[in-house]
Amino acid sequence: MKESTRERERRSREREMLDTAIKLFCEKGFDKASMEDLAKESEYTKKTIYRYFTCKEDLFFAVLLDGYKTLTEMIAASHDSKSGGLDNIRRAYSAFSDFHKKNPQLLQLMTMEGIIKSYSLNKDVPYREKLNAQTMIMIQGVVELFACAKSEGSIRSDVDVTQLAYSSIFMATGFFHLFSLSGESFSHFLQMDSDAFAAFCIDRMIDFLRIGGK
Repeated sequence: MKESTRERERRSREREMLDTAIKLFCEKGFDKASMEDLAKESEYTKKTIYRYFTCKEDLFFAVLLDGYKTLTEMIAASHDSKSGGLDNIRRAYSAFSDFHKKNPQLLQLMTMEGIIKSYSLNKDVPYREKLNAQTMIMIQGVVELFACAKSEGSIRSDVDVTQLAYSSIFMATGFFHLFSLSGESFSHFLQMDSDAFAAFCIDRMIDFLRIGGK
């Protein structure tokens, strides 16, 4: 069905607000950024903004949703149908690393997801549910990578494949979140190349997944 002019205009306005919000949250953080800041920077009235986002938390989750969509697309694009399952898991890790390099401040915002969700439990926050749905899409995609690798026998089978995928996601997410906060200063202090260090850590996570990895 062809999108109407009104729908295109609405999507364009929402995109402008979202791009401005990403900039504000990355520069100021969640606590210091305000809807007034967004109105000033985007040149839309607060009344107009509230037609798109119910509150600041809703706007924050819209920003994270945008980031998770990008990350999901990068992971999907890294997949090579001609490669083995373990190699595609490595490619997914590398896609996460590329996302971190391109969006370190956005990744820092993602570390606050659980905290902001706790703030918004009793609020009308439509983008929170959209974010949850997108997160599950991304997680399921990673679980499928692990299931494929297990079926071909390239990863360890002594633990449940879903639990293995979940723990891997948790470890990778924790690493890159921490790396977004202190990785550059840490690698500079130890006189290491940050890209090489990230690649080394990815290799160690892959080693854990291999047959016989402990």
